Amino acid sequence: MGATFAMSHEAGVTRLQFEEHMRAVVIHNDMATACRLLGEDSNVDCAILSDCNSVFIELILEKYGLQKVFKNVVTNPARFNDEGRLLIEHCHQHSCKRCPENLCKGAFMDTFLSEMAYSKVAYIGDGGGDVCAALSLVKGDTVLARDGYPLQKKLVQSSELQADLSVWNNGTDVLEWMKTNVHLRQ
Repeated sequence: MGATFAMSHEAGVTRLQFEEHMRAVVIHNDMATACRLLGEDSNVDCAILSDCNSVFIELILEKYGLQKVFKNVVTNPARFNDEGRLLIEHCHQHSCKRCPENLCKGAFMDTFLSEMAYSKVAYIGDGGGDVCAALSLVKGDTVLARDGYPLQKKLVQSSELQADLSVWNNGTDVLEWMKTNVHLRQ
């Protein structure tokens, strides 16, 4: 991904243009609502495990007013240099064969799970890079996998999945699942 941003910079794409492009990203309204509701409950920890980068995630969270919802954001560190080029580093090194070389979401999920005794975990994802984290979950937890995307396709074929599998298409599906299955304190 870093090479793409280097080429974009060489082609004259500015920091402001990158930022405007990322602020144009649309999150389904009900997905943002689900995040806000979860963030209001002190018994719920929300985290982001993303193969994106910190600059883009910060811009999107700021746009939707979700900065305070997420206790942890694990992603590839990024920053703009003095010339306005976006520089992205790998999140960490790992030896997992399932995951891309820059991030094993399963390793971070294992860390989260070892640091806190959660009664239930729900993991929302769609990409192939989410498989390892999904397989870290146990019976009683839930993986919400986007219908027709790599995570759902791989988990349907996996004999390793212990958690329940629920399929979603949009933010409304996630919000409805949350209202039915997560008992929030009001």
